[in-house]
Amino acid sequence: MREFLAKMALPLAVSTISTFAVGEDDEQNFVPIGIEDAKTAYQGWDDYLTLGLSGTINESKNVVGKDDGQSTTLGLKVKGGIDYGSGLSQWLNSIDILISYSRSPVIPEYIKAEDSFELDSIYKRYLESVSWLGLFVQGNISTALFDGYDTRAEMVTYRKIGLDDEVEVIEAKRLKLTDSYNPLKIRESLGVIASPYSYKIFNWDIKAGVGFRQVMADGQFVISDDDSTTEIEVQEIQSFDKYGYEFGTEVKGHTSDEKFSYQLKANVLFPVYESIDTEDRSTFDKRVIDISLKSSFHLVEWASLDYLLTVSRDPDINDKAQESQTLLFSLNKVIAKRENGEPES
Repeated sequence: MREFLAKMALPLAVSTISTFAVGEDDEQNFVPIGIEDAKTAYQGWDDYLTLGLSGTINESKNVVGKDDGQSTTLGLKVKGGIDYGSGLSQWLNSIDILISYSRSPVIPEYIKAEDSFELDSIYKRYLESVSWLGLFVQGNISTALFDGYDTRAEMVTYRKIGLDDEVEVIEAKRLKLTDSYNPLKIRESLGVIASPYSYKIFNWDIKAGVGFRQVMADGQFVISDDDSTTEIEVQEIQSFDKYGYEFGTEVKGHTSDEKFSYQLKANVLFPVYESIDTEDRSTFDKRVIDISLKSSFHLVEWASLDYLLTVSRDPDINDKAQESQTLLFSLNKVIAKRENGEPES
């Protein structure tokens, strides 16, 4: 399933954008928003909030190639924000929560499939002389809301390795790795922002500047398994902070009928200072990468099909890149709808 989604995600997004971008609404889709129109769209306060519920149930018995029993997935999605615009200034604030639990015949208990909480705030100030160029200040907080576990179908041997290299061997089917609200990641950025393209279907921002990052993770563990051993290695991590040069980009858009919307964000930080001793790594090896893709097909006002992809790399948390993909059908309740600006994705 993972390989299938990875192969299909980009072609699906590209083909969908192309499909909606042509036809009778072609002119309407490609009308430039421009900074002047964006100023008008973001005048005063605007807010939005959508709640979504998702769930699937599958019962199998004597089906070739499938385990007998019931498979269930339950999920909750919350997306909202408050924006403010005044002249050449924009202040955009958003909250995203996604939680889902699943059970299967192989592991007949509910385990966490997805758990993410993110707050984001960015202030943009464009220049009067160069309307597509400006300055920005941004803050971001992300974490998990509930405890995290590693769960196996059968008994395995865990080898917990502490920061002091003390080893604890545990025989279990389930091992707690992280506490709720951990690791807690805080990111601040400031610098120059450019918006070279502003269309309904394609809105592109480029950012460059200085980035700061703090991670609270004392006493938390991550899987760092060595495939050459029969044991499951678990490594303790610690809190740290760093700062350096940061580069980022964001591409987002929506069709004129608001049936489809997408947002792609990519950010890379090259640290020049780290609180943890990492002299054995080059500047390139120290880089911190965050990538996220969110696309929504609004089938009707109260139902949507969402695809979410996140990829993150921070060598002080895990030497390996962390990847997560979610394909979610949800029933939505719009509590507050955006009156100006862009539709919520």
